[in-house]
Amino acid sequence: MTTKNNTFGSLFKKYRLKSEFETLSQFGDALAEEGFVYEDSIFSHWQKGDRLPHQRELLLSILNVFIKRGAMTDVKEANLLLMSLGQRDLSQNELNSLPGKLIIKTPFMAPNQPLRFVGREKFLKEICWWVLNKNAVLVYGEAGVGKTYLANKIAHTLKDKFNDGILWYQPDPRGMSDILTDIARMFGENTSRIKDNKTKCSIVKNLLSQKNILLILDNIKSFEEIKFLLPDKKMKHSLLMTTKYLYSPPSEIKCIKLRHFTEKELLELAKKILGLPFTLTNIKKLQQLGKLIGYSPLATTILMRRIEGAPRLLERYLYHFEKEIGNVYKTSYDYDNKTLSTSLNLSFSALPKEIKKTFSSLAVFPGADFSEQAVAYVNDISSREVRSRLNYLKKFSLIEYFQDGRWFLNPLIKIFVKDKLKNKDLYRRLALYFAKFLSQLGRGNYDRYDNIERDINNILESFNKCYQRGYYEQIIELWEYLGVFWWEIGCWREVEKYGLIISRVARQLNDKRALAKCFIRELGWLYYWRGEINKAEEYVMKGIKLAKELLDKPLLTLANIRLGKIYQS
Repeated sequence: MTTKNNTFGSLFKKYRLKSEFETLSQFGDALAEEGFVYEDSIFSHWQKGDRLPHQRELLLSILNVFIKRGAMTDVKEANLLLMSLGQRDLSQNELNSLPGKLIIKTPFMAPNQPLRFVGREKFLKEICWWVLNKNAVLVYGEAGVGKTYLANKIAHTLKDKFNDGILWYQPDPRGMSDILTDIARMFGENTSRIKDNKTKCSIVKNLLSQKNILLILDNIKSFEEIKFLLPDKKMKHSLLMTTKYLYSPPSEIKCIKLRHFTEKELLELAKKILGLPFTLTNIKKLQQLGKLIGYSPLATTILMRRIEGAPRLLERYLYHFEKEIGNVYKTSYDYDNKTLSTSLNLSFSALPKEIKKTFSSLAVFPGADFSEQAVAYVNDISSREVRSRLNYLKKFSLIEYFQDGRWFLNPLIKIFVKDKLKNKDLYRRLALYFAKFLSQLGRGNYDRYDNIERDINNILESFNKCYQRGYYEQIIELWEYLGVFWWEIGCWREVEKYGLIISRVARQLNDKRALAKCFIRELGWLYYWRGEINKAEEYVMKGIKLAKELLDKPLLTLANIRLGKIYQS
């Protein structure tokens, strides 16, 4: 649909005057030299829009007149005049036949040059090599890892290498036809009347393979929506795609996973934003912040900008991490006007129901990583099924594989997934799993303590949540192994803190045996070694009283041995 200013009549008048034809008669003389003779009244009708020329050769001759007079210099101007008559854009052959040279502006559709870009040299070098050699590359990774930022940097880096242009689109299945039409029109082909996308794609792929163009498709949702644009053995072209999800890509696509910053890259960005003096002065704090946010590029950029404006925020982020970062992750926007929370929710909503349940259950693991076996037990599914589900989440860049059957979540995704956990009873199942896990390792088995240390934060989370929710039997089971573990590795504060919790819980359950063991084995012995002899005697005597009631000879024997040690001191 043409606007009032873009009707043939208005455009004809515009270029006639720019050609410095003061009268219609003067234009007629120039057109006659091109082989078309008309009365001046015809030109008046054209200008008014009463009658319109439609013969292609006549229209090309009109363009010739305007080009020779310097009134028309850009191919877009010529195509706009043709479009006003419902005609297709100039083909390459028609462009070549024109006497004057129209300026064809090389399209460059990437966003503005990314500021403060740091690192990523390995990824830049590898991706640039692949696309320069007419390959299709898929860059994937979780939200906030910097996929779009990297693609933009590549576009600006290779701007001079693709002399026919760099095209940038964010595909939408409903708007794919418009993208194809736009690409075709840019290079002189009018496909607006073609309804079949497959036919349009064939035309566009042919154009892409013939020209030195880099096509960038940012944030694709599936290969199905762009399948006709993918290169094949017959038609190769440079294609760069980004996505949060790793689908099952065709074999001809090179897949590259973009990971988080390294510590070095994070500090480089800090120097650019916060300045060298501030970075050097606060380097340890910045390193600590990097670990807390999992070196997320988006989070790093957002936080550094905020610290730049208010340097005291660095301390707040370190000491009130979850509250402060949770607020940042829900309110700070990326270049596409989406919060990280919005972006993660889009990924979450695309998951099948059972996968969502498994993903949400990962909120019960606050530790650095967790085992497949623990996830399987918590979700009551087989090892094979849990591995399949975790790999599915990995394809959506929501989870990462660590090693030895263990997985981990980025700290920002941990914050996100906490909001998704609805079934709090999963903490009880986690405690049951760890009670079984610890019993298999054996009580006081020093050689296996590295296994406990690896999961200690996850074990403590299940302990604390069960205590809050009244699942007391489970935490007594856990204490059977945790008490001696902490004692033997020298964590006496934990022995006292959690031992006192166990004594309260055992009283509420009227579990005299658990209470007696806690008094004799852990608390009484702890106070003895801390030199608090009276306190040690008090707890052991309480334990002896309970052991007598229970007729527990082994426990009485242990208590008397320890009481003897206390009396000797």
